[in-house]
Amino acid sequence: MPTNDRLQKLLRSEEYSEFTEQNVILESQFVELTHRGDPIKVVLIGITEELFIVATDVINDLRKSRASVLMTDVDPDTVDLELEWVVPNLQVIPVPVHNEHVLDVRGHNDHHRYFLVSATRGNEEIIVHFEAV
Repeated sequence: MPTNDRLQKLLRSEEYSEFTEQNVILESQFVELTHRGDPIKVVLIGITEELFIVATDVINDLRKSRASVLMTDVDPDTVDLELEWVVPNLQVIPVPVHNEHVLDVRGHNDHHRYFLVSATRGNEEIIVHFEAV
């Protein structure tokens, strides 16, 4: 699914009103990996001036929640998108790995999360590079 500023739209929604002042500078799909490199799920990563954000699509079982089928005032780009991990940029440390297409992010509690650059829309040539500001 193309990103099309989905994360920015989500941050502007009433549900996440505490983030309305955040402007997403970078937004792209990644595949989250286990520490062994096995895929877990597709995530949407966004970076603002202050935050590192991971969001994921949570598909509801419409058989159990028919009310969501009847809602006409929801944005189809964000209806299933939920914030999963929001960390201040100062607490995120990108760690170099041997594969240049994998981003190893260490949070403040020394927990590592691994993200593979998604090869969607011709971004196979993207090399993820972060610098301390």
